[in-house]
Amino acid sequence: MAKRRRTITRQGITRPKDTNETFDDIKRRVGNQQSAPATTTPGQPATTVYLRRDSIHVASAVFQWRQPKRNQLPSDDHILGMAKSVHENRKPLPPILVFPLDSGFYVVDGHHRLAAYDTAAWDQDIPAHIFQGSLEDAYRAALRRNSRDKLPMSSSDKFNAAWTLVKLNDPRDSRAVIVDLTGVGKGTVDNMRSVWRTLNDGKHGEPEELRALSWPQARRRAEGHEDYKELDDWREQKANDIVAALERAKLDGRLTRDPDITALALAKLADGLPAALMAEWSEEPERPFDPHEDADDDDF
Repeated sequence: MAKRRRTITRQGITRPKDTNETFDDIKRRVGNQQSAPATTTPGQPATTVYLRRDSIHVASAVFQWRQPKRNQLPSDDHILGMAKSVHENRKPLPPILVFPLDSGFYVVDGHHRLAAYDTAAWDQDIPAHIFQGSLEDAYRAALRRNSRDKLPMSSSDKFNAAWTLVKLNDPRDSRAVIVDLTGVGKGTVDNMRSVWRTLNDGKHGEPEELRALSWPQARRRAEGHEDYKELDDWREQKANDIVAALERAKLDGRLTRDPDITALALAKLADGLPAALMAEWSEEPERPFDPHEDADDDDF
């Protein structure tokens, strides 16, 4: 009897485990690195190597510029399509881009492809290109490739990326470079730099605390609103309260076991609820208003 072929579904999407390392964590390791890891090129051009899956790592805080919670639905669709292709054709996807460190490699570009391999239970080595350059160069290459990728960065992602570059205060990141990398307007970059200078006057908090501020939080802090708590934080807490209530009622497993039944139940609960949920999951979040931004900020 022929073996039944596994069906890949949205519920089966597997995302790679994150090391949760920061840029500073990776930078320290780069400084201590003794030698580059060995790679193999079985019959392939020198620019392509084949890596064992267990040698490939993910550090989203360093190389993934998209905000995962903001992009869950389109991201899942992207992964699902590639995973089905890998599973059905038994052929690898285009090479991912990796940064070599110690005995392994970190994904610079190709996080969705790696997730597709994991979802498809790919058991062969993964084609990759080795990034040639410094960690700082790889950090920016990840942003450039994310902003030009087939899965577009949201406005929120772009604002977050621009603010991150402003906080780095790297002399290589001129206004023109930040505009080119992120797609935000010149006026927004100038405003971000002005806020960053204000915050670093010694009166608005410790450097480590300031670096952790999001752009909306930073603007409010610069305006003197010390007690400001970002709306997203409030929404996240309320969502956690609902999750906790579902877990106490032992409903969490029932909701996730049969999504079609869950959808039917939600429709019975309130007629407009499914449509509202779909709109929330699929539509891009409203971008933060910035009175200093240029008109070309809208041309994302």
